[in-house]
Amino acid sequence: EEKLRINFYALQTAIMQKDRLNREVFFKESEEILKILKNLKTKDLTILPESALSFFFEDYYNPIREEVFKLSKEKPLLLGVVSLKNSRPKNCAYLIYKGKVLDRYCKNKLVPIGEYTPFPFNFLKSFIPTIAGIDFTKGGRVRPLNYLGKKIGVLICFEVAYPFYFKRVKGKSKLVVVLTNDGWFENSDGPYQHLRLARLRALENGVFVLFLNNTGPSALISPDGNLLKFIPYGKREAIIYSYGAKISKSLPKAEGKGN
Repeated sequence: EEKLRINFYALQTAIMQKDRLNREVFFKESEEILKILKNLKTKDLTILPESALSFFFEDYYNPIREEVFKLSKEKPLLLGVVSLKNSRPKNCAYLIYKGKVLDRYCKNKLVPIGEYTPFPFNFLKSFIPTIAGIDFTKGGRVRPLNYLGKKIGVLICFEVAYPFYFKRVKGKSKLVVVLTNDGWFENSDGPYQHLRLARLRALENGVFVLFLNNTGPSALISPDGNLLKFIPYGKREAIIYSYGAKISKSLPKAEGKGN
């Protein structure tokens, strides 16, 4: 029987991409997510997906950001947030506790066209509005995060597709968290293919993988590649794990594609 020595509550937010692109709607949805987290009795590590809430890390007067840091005084939080420091955006994951940043990881394997426009294709920015902004920049440190004496590997989005990079980020940790937002692909084959990559990495490395997607699907994956908990697309639900709990090695019935 496999056991994981980190207790956590991981929420699939189910905020659709069209709502995330509407500033007012995204703000209201973020408030709803924070209400859910405030009402939780658990003091365990609480995890949210990539760019889960309506703020940039340097938005110091953003009320959503302020509420996140207030909440962190009661429980540790791990969530994806975009940093705009020095007007050079980075896609990051922040580990926050007691009102302070304990550690962070910023994405290194950027998606061409999606996050930056590689040379010699810069001319495309004149024709495609969605890529006309400032390119994202790579993060620096490649190592697991330090969480209260434990190690947690964190990958963002399609970094999980790179087997050797996965090993570097994993280090000696027993849990790797993949924070992603596949809302752009809706309920197509794309998010399910992404989940299958996470299952492959778990099996290759013999580690637990938490694949946490904003719109779904999301899953907790055992070291043998099986799904221990599955949340289908579009459902606001949490994956909860407590050390010592029995977990089945059998594949549960998963609704939707990619079973």
